[in-house]
Amino acid sequence: MAFEVKVTRQGQTTIPKELRDRYRIKEGDKVLYIDVGGYMVVLPMSKDPLKELQSLRIRDERPIAEIRKEIYRSALKESEERRKRAAR
Repeated sequence: MAFEVKVTRQGQTTIPKELRDRYRIKEGDKVLYIDVGGYMVVLPMSKDPLKELQSLRIRDERPIAEIRKEIYRSALKESEERRKRAAR
């Protein structure tokens, strides 16, 4: 699913209502912009990220740097696959 939005002179955009509803984004909430391999990814930020992480109950003994690299590679691969599908 893709949405086209305009950028104002002040660099602002409006998150489409369908996405705000789906991700429960309300006025005053924060979103995170991430540059992933030449693509911009926008993620809603958790109101309590520590609580959210604790609820996952992940048991992983790897160093955090290794886990971050894996997440980055996975996001990059997924964005490349989406770009290829969109180009068809």
